[in-house]
Amino acid sequence: MIKRLKKGSNVQLSAHVHSDEIDCPCDNPGCTALFYESELLDAFEEFRLVWSEPITINSGYRCPEHNSLLVSPGAATSTHIIGHALDLKIPICIDFAWACHEANEIFDFVYEYPETRTLHCDIYYRGD
Repeated sequence: MIKRLKKGSNVQLSAHVHSDEIDCPCDNPGCTALFYESELLDAFEEFRLVWSEPITINSGYRCPEHNSLLVSPGAATSTHIIGHALDLKIPICIDFAWACHEANEIFDFVYEYPETRTLHCDIYYRGD
């Protein structure tokens, strides 16, 4: 289920995710909300529990304006703008290939950025 909070709500959303970690980082005055899919956080928690190491969330929700500054115009349908994606930084102490394998078992779509040890992880809409 997609949830909506006020940007900057400063709340714990799950065992290892705080709202500040997935808020849109822009300063746009029109960016006042945080959208996230609760199943995305469930998937992150399942992924996170595979290791005893923290997994950094580089990016969560992005408002459409902020997203348009980061990606090509063709990515107007980015799953970040609907709260269905996280970009995760995999620590050096975790084998990146193993992290990719585990992520692909848990999330619906994973794009790998081995040069930065980052995974873009999506869940698809599954209905409410």
